[in-house]
Amino acid sequence: MCAALWALHWPLAAMAQEAWPTRAITVVVPTAPGSGADALARIVAPTLQRGLGQPVVIDNRPGANSLIGAQAAARATADGYTLFLGSATTHAVNPSLYGSRLGYAPGDLDIVATIGAGPVLWLVPSNASAPASSRAAIDAVRATANANANCAYGNSVGQVACALVAKRLGLTWLGVPYRSTPQALNDAAAGLVTAVFADAAVAMPYVTAGKLRVLAVAYGERLSVLPGVPTLDELGHADIHLLAWSGLFVPRGTPAGVQERLNRMVVSANDEPAAKAQLARSGGVQLPGDIAAARAFVAREAARWVRYVGETGVKPE
Repeated sequence: MCAALWALHWPLAAMAQEAWPTRAITVVVPTAPGSGADALARIVAPTLQRGLGQPVVIDNRPGANSLIGAQAAARATADGYTLFLGSATTHAVNPSLYGSRLGYAPGDLDIVATIGAGPVLWLVPSNASAPASSRAAIDAVRATANANANCAYGNSVGQVACALVAKRLGLTWLGVPYRSTPQALNDAAAGLVTAVFADAAVAMPYVTAGKLRVLAVAYGERLSVLPGVPTLDELGHADIHLLAWSGLFVPRGTPAGVQERLNRMVVSANDEPAAKAQLARSGGVQLPGDIAAARAFVAREAARWVRYVGETGVKPE
């Protein structure tokens, strides 16, 4: 998510003593070239390449809401030469949405490091005539929401967010799927949709440019880049805590030494002051560092989304 944290150079001397790797490494990305995940992978890849001393190749496997890429990575040999750029979509939301049709078990891929996370924002087209306060603006949305209102999203996180907020707040709107979150944001900025839910890292450029307004943050605390924007908790709508996060995964059974080495590289980057500053500027939040903490985080997220998907009754599209 945070580009700056991958712009760092890695010390190579200690790493060169280990046997792995001796050939190119592939990072499977479950989205198309040009997507946000693809852009992140292409930032991560040169950093890993410098640190590991071997080529790192991006293998885009888009389609079926990231299922195709996740399935391919889960079937790969667990030898350290296949990595996977996983996310809240692949390891928190999709398992609940697809169930037995997932095509892989979430445990087939082990997270070795979290990369970054962005709380989900409720955004609407900028409109000078809208009430100034978030509470009044949301009340206005509730009063006018009808069969003509809609909510845009570019992934399963946004899909469930639209449905969950509508259910909790008593809104009526039609979910409108897009191939990517930027496409949904573009149409929202053009006033073609009523609302859009997107993570802060992707949405903030639209907000700072004045193209979109944030009504609320779907997280447990306000963001430093949006100090005047309340959380849904503050507005009386508790337990709508949505994070769009990403992490580096490997097929289950990948040697522990390989996993630990990859984790050290990512944690080192995340802990750099410049990386932390850039993460805050993008509206992101810091995630757990070590492998055990990362896996506990993923387990908590998966349990949270089981509840949300069950409550909303959302189905795959």
